[in-house]
Amino acid sequence: TGDVLAMAGLLPQLEPVVVDLWRHELEGLRSVIGSISGNMIIGDQRLTAGYRQSAQGDHFAVFKLRHFRRMVQRFLRSCAAGDPTLIVP
Repeated sequence: TGDVLAMAGLLPQLEPVVVDLWRHELEGLRSVIGSISGNMIIGDQRLTAGYRQSAQGDHFAVFKLRHFRRMVQRFLRSCAAGDPTLIVP
């Protein structure tokens, strides 16, 4: 389901990519390494969005995998600081 939602919203894939998304390939979207912030525009608002896959294919990766948990914690801290940023190691 996550893959389909990422393709529908054209959310950038965060490295490491487990499975290439066919729509991203079709649209010429490249995966992201580093940090992203304000990378999507909806109406007159800038948003930060990205999609990261789990090699384990588990829906609960954020609860089970430390590196996923750290990524989410960094993102939430950046939101609280007023500068939403996704940092991809």
